[in-house]
Order: sequence, then structure tokens, then C-alpha cells
Amino acid sequence: MKDKILAYASILFAEKGTHFSMNELARELGMKAPSLYNYYKSKDDLILDLVIREIEEYYMSFQSVFEESDDSADERIKNIYYQMTGYYSEPNKAKIWRRLGMMDEFQHKQVKNILGTNDQKIIKKLKEIFHECIELKIIPNHDVEKTLYHFNVILQGVASNSIFYEPGNAFFKRSIDLTWESFWGGLKGSK
Repeated sequence: MKDKILAYASILFAEKGTHFSMNELARELGMKAPSLYNYYKSKDDLILDLVIREIEEYYMSFQSVFEESDDSADERIKNIYYQMTGYYSEPNKAKIWRRLGMMDEFQHKQVKNILGTNDQKIIKKLKEIFHECIELKIIPNHDVEKTLYHFNVILQGVASNSIFYEPGNAFFKRSIDLTWESFWGGLKGSK
């Protein structure tokens, strides 16, 4: 039942942020609001659980790319880049992420901690893959830390913009492709 509650709550959260009521959620579920409190102490607990699950799902999508060992190192980096854009192509996902900044201070702090921990794991994995690219002479030897920050900023920009474009938007798709080509082409030519 918790999964069903979270599924409906995520739709409301995507549309209204934290400005939905437990009564509204209960109506969507075909139950009475007091029944929701058998699963969550408060709406804040429900929202935090929803957000944590969303963040975990987001990072798990990266994990699948990291584990695709059949792909070459450069293909894995490219797949991570395109995974990010694909993840946000589901409208509710984009809306949920847009709403994260509207949470209260306590929730926001918890979200930042979860994001920070997971970002560090991704950066560590990316660092390994970039070093593999150097070892295989796919890209020249260079300061990988600078590349990681550059790549992270590009990913954040892609994430920010993908939230506002409809899936399949030709302009955005072209921007994504040209950004990748510019980044990877520049990296292959770096010293």
C-alpha cells in the first residue's frame, strides 16, 4: 500500500509541490485521510519518503550504466550523459525535481545530504572511467579532476534545461547532441 500511496503522492507533489492535503491524497486513493496516518506520521514524512525514493531511483539509473561492462569506457561516459537527459523525459520526474527547491529547510537539508553522498559515489565511478579512457589512450592524459567538474556542470545544465523542455523537442535534442560533441571532442583534443 505504501507504494500506491507514494505513486499518487508523487503525482500531486509534481503538480502542486508541498501544497496538497492528506485529504486530497486520500480521495485519490479512495480512502479516508486518517488511514494514511497508519503509514506516515505526517505529510512531511510522506513527502520526505517520496523524495528519498525518487533520488534513489535517479541514482540507480546511473548504476545500471556503470555496470554495463560490455560497453567501452568512452561509451559508458556517453551513456551517462544521455541517461541524464532520458531520465527527465518523463514529465512527472522533471516536475518532482523542479519542486525539490520548494521544500522546507529541514527537508531541504536532508535532500542535500542524500544528493551529496550519491554525487560523491558517481564522481568516484566517473573518475575511474575517465582514467580508464586515459589508460586506453582514448583521451590524452590530463587533469581528470578538472574534467569531472566540467562534466558535472554540463550534467547539471542538461538536468536544469531538460526539466523545461517537452520530451522530443527538436531544439533541445540538438542542443544535447551538440553539447556532447563539443565536450567529448574538446576532451579528445586536450593536453
